[in-house]
Amino acid sequence: MITMIELMMRFTFHNGLLAMGIGFAILFSIPSVFATTGCNAVGWDWSHDDVRGCDLYYPAIQWMYDEGIAEGELQEVLPAGEKRLFHPDRPINRAEFTKLVLLGSGDHSVPSPCEEDPFPDVAKNEWYAPYICAAKKRGIISGFPDGTFQPALSINYANGAKILTKSFGVALKESDLTAVDGLELWYKPYVLALTREDAVAPTVSAFNHLITRGEMAEMIYRLANHKPSYVLPTPETDGEPLGMGYMNPFSLEFSLGLSVNAPDAPYVFAPAMTTLWQSVPTLKGYRFFHALPQIRCGMSGMWEHCDPVFIDWSINLFVTDLSVANAKKKMLLPDAQETLYFGGKPGACSTLGVEGENTTFCFVPLGKNRTLIVERAFIDTNVVYMDMPGITPLKTSDAWFVRIRESMQFTR
Repeated sequence: MITMIELMMRFTFHNGLLAMGIGFAILFSIPSVFATTGCNAVGWDWSHDDVRGCDLYYPAIQWMYDEGIAEGELQEVLPAGEKRLFHPDRPINRAEFTKLVLLGSGDHSVPSPCEEDPFPDVAKNEWYAPYICAAKKRGIISGFPDGTFQPALSINYANGAKILTKSFGVALKESDLTAVDGLELWYKPYVLALTREDAVAPTVSAFNHLITRGEMAEMIYRLANHKPSYVLPTPETDGEPLGMGYMNPFSLEFSLGLSVNAPDAPYVFAPAMTTLWQSVPTLKGYRFFHALPQIRCGMSGMWEHCDPVFIDWSINLFVTDLSVANAKKKMLLPDAQETLYFGGKPGACSTLGVEGENTTFCFVPLGKNRTLIVERAFIDTNVVYMDMPGITPLKTSDAWFVRIRESMQFTR
């Protein structure tokens, strides 16, 4: 039963009215209620206007602020305090990444000024130059083969892994240096080292993946604190909201107009964005997923085809203002192969993929021009990876998908 205070809190959060006196009175006089209104144990980032309790890397971002590593972008100064933005989903460039990693791995102080330009494209009087000079002197960075550093270029995971590993002094193994398929892959030892340390953000999808500011915060936090920034629920906690993935993800109700009975722990509940639509603005929603802290290689066996983070199942939920027919047309999907029911509403579903790895898309009509799109990606453990430690059996992920479908309730 949702108490009146919980309803007031959720209404206050949803409308961004935390500055109201009643909101503050409830927040500080009843912390247990506060802990159950977001997706994290604290539930809100007071320092950044664009970071919420359901943002996956919220605790790491708040830690970066508290430690004086990254304050975010100042927008304006208000009577109640400063308004800042962190831009957690924005790719971070090489200059800023190098600076923040150095601060996160050291004493948080600004290095000495450069005596000369560290690279042809980095002048010694640039704001970030002291960090570039310090990193170069310590052998953390060396630049590109043409001698440049390209500070404004967004950094990918392969390059970021090297800077993180060297800055934090993560140990490498001699076996990591072996060639793969006759190729010397310079980034291989660094990504393997971060994988062993469980320091890879679970949304890093490939070696050429552009690291976001949120992912950067999470990986620095993990290396500095030797643990993830968020705490997943376990069966022993009986569904208590310890961190990401707690049992009542209210953000679904706020943004998508629905509620579900979540899968069993451990899993991660986080915002999600689509990259599959053609000629349609990016849709935002939420996803449940389970990640294994190990590298998985594809059918080819080639290192370039490996994944830094192995997600064995995920369920994404999006709502669009398109009709079912138009949404399917934009996604270029085949005709429906089966009908599944979501909270009693029929969904036209199509399954795509290769043997052992599949994605099911379901389109559920919520109105004339409003459609719920459910994207379920899963591993068929009867075919592949059946002996991998920690992988979710297909029958288990099937049962969780059924639970979400049958428990779904629509609030608007």
